[in-house]
Amino acid sequence: MKVYHPGASKEDAFKIEVDFLTKLNFPHLINIVDSRINATVKTHARPEEKRPVIVLELAEGGELFDFLSKLGKFTPEVCRAYTKQLVAAIRYLAEVGVSHRDLKPENILFDSQFQLKVSDFGLSRDAKGNNNDFQLSSRVGTEGYKPPEMEAGKYTGLQADIFATGVVLFIMYNGTPPFLSTKGHDRIYKLIKDKNFVKFWALHEKNKPPGFYPDAFKRLMNSFLSAEPDRRPSFESLEHDEWMKGDDLMSSDLFAYMKTKADKLV
Repeated sequence: MKVYHPGASKEDAFKIEVDFLTKLNFPHLINIVDSRINATVKTHARPEEKRPVIVLELAEGGELFDFLSKLGKFTPEVCRAYTKQLVAAIRYLAEVGVSHRDLKPENILFDSQFQLKVSDFGLSRDAKGNNNDFQLSSRVGTEGYKPPEMEAGKYTGLQADIFATGVVLFIMYNGTPPFLSTKGHDRIYKLIKDKNFVKFWALHEKNKPPGFYPDAFKRLMNSFLSAEPDRRPSFESLEHDEWMKGDDLMSSDLFAYMKTKADKLV
């Protein structure tokens, strides 16, 4: 259940999220069960009050963030399986004209079978933008997942989601983010902007065993995290990408892997 704080701006965000959720229907997106603009809510810190509430399907498998922050990185095969599921979700959103704009491990949940579910559509918008030119301008989302072009206030929602997918993949694979920001003060992302990928990977390969980052993975990440939107992978190129076409896991094997990890979280 998602409980909004009181206030006119939060009510607007609530209405936007409910509107998107009721229109979406895809296996790797969280489903809405119910919504109330004035539900009676009692929290530990506040007295009983009326708040906007969205009731979502139960994500019994937990949150990607908890797995990564408490147990560390996944195997390459698990990373690949979940990246495919995340890309499938983004592709569906693109087809129906929705931009998520806040993809990150905290907003990626798992169902009881540990299938991926994208959640939290509070910052989502119509991909066409206000002028029907597919250009968005709001600087929203979470630092470290936002593409560099967002700072200029002119970007496409699809490219924002593709960029964030690359960051999520890197974190699943490595256990930590590739950089903290795409703004000018971040010296690591500046290496990507300058196309100094040799130094970028040299920094990340410190204290890693030889071959930890295969060349195919490096090429894919260089594309995902590019400062130039038109150099990022398309859905079609991802289908033929060397790393993405590597060994995958059956649903039963993925469940077994994640169940073992989930038992350690309890």
